[in-house]
Formats: sequence, C-alpha cells, structure tokens
Amino acid sequence: MISSRLLIVLSLILIASGCAAQSKHMRIVDTAPVSESEEQATIVFMRPSMYGGMIQASLFEVGNGIDDFIGISSAKTKLAYLVDPGKHRFMVVGESADFLDAEVDAGKSYYAIVSPRMGIGTARFSLYPVRAAGSKFVHGSGEFAKWLQDTDWVTKTDTADQWYGQNRASIEKKYHRYLGDWLQSSPAERKEATLYPEDAIDRIASGSSGRDDQ
Repeated sequence: MISSRLLIVLSLILIASGCAAQSKHMRIVDTAPVSESEEQATIVFMRPSMYGGMIQASLFEVGNGIDDFIGISSAKTKLAYLVDPGKHRFMVVGESADFLDAEVDAGKSYYAIVSPRMGIGTARFSLYPVRAAGSKFVHGSGEFAKWLQDTDWVTKTDTADQWYGQNRASIEKKYHRYLGDWLQSSPAERKEATLYPEDAIDRIASGSSGRDDQ
C-alpha cells in the first residue's frame, strides 16, 4: 500500500514537472476565439508558465455564486472572454480558489496571468492583473511579448460544459470556502488583485498560435 507521505512526494514531483498537458476539454485555435467588440471588453487569461504543467486550472466569472464557466487554463495557453463594461469578479480553481476583481471599459482588452504555485497535494493557482506599469506583470515588457508568442489560443470543446456539470459541486464548495478569506484581505492586497480601466490596451495584443510542438 502506498503511504500518504509517498503520495505527497509524487504529487510535488508532478507539480514541479516541466511537462505540460493540454486539457481534452479545450482545443487550440489559430486566432482569439472571440471577436473584439466596441460594446464589450475582452479579458484574456494567459498561463505562460510550465510550472505545474500537468495540472489544469478552471476559470469562472462569479457574483452571488458562479455565473459562468469560462474555460480550462493549461500551461502555455491563453483564452479570451467578453464582458460588458463595468465591474466583474473572476475565480480560478485548482486545489483551492483565488479571485480577481476587474473594472473595465468597452472596446478595450485586459490581461490576467494564471500563475501556478505549490499546494498541499496538487497545484494552487493565483490570478494577477497585467498593468501598464508599476506591477509584477506589465504589458509593455519584453517578457510579456515573449509570453504572447509562446502561448496558444484555446477555446472550449463540446465536452467542457459537461465536465463543469460533473464537477460543479466541488467547485462551488471551493468558491464558498475561499471567497470569504479573499474578501477579508487588506485594501492594498485587494488593489493588487484588481484590473482597472487604465490597465487596458486598445486591442488584443498580437501573438502566434499553433506552436511547432503541438
């Protein structure tokens, strides 16, 4: 019988692995899978790191509960999501849940980084805003430009919503468990976890899809 300690060690090795697995519920596409709209804002969730590449993260828009299943974020992928102008809240789920607030303008594009980190038995994920300047992630940096080139656009397959339905109870449990802690964070921490109108770029930044190794 495999001991719990060995299972933890094996899980940590899996998280730290440089290998990446593409979710079968998402497919690679050549261009951004939504059309940019002058009446709506585009949120792009990008996961550039290979760390924890065997573990998937799921993304949601939330309000007084889970409003919409956005998709599954795999290593080296990005997905676009249209929202109405105004205030929104997003959630990423792995072993735990983390949140990102956004206040966005119509006709603009915004980027958020899906960042994996070590959990207890599997990977946890955080959401970080990409800003024009003065932040951990800035969209004018050479690093950001490289990430755009190294990540593929993905969109949901026909099985994605079925997967969500099968896992909804577990996801909702994490939403209720972790939202309270997030809401109790300090004003400075909340500010760091918010996209603001001035963080926008005029259009979705260019970046190739369909890497040679896919």
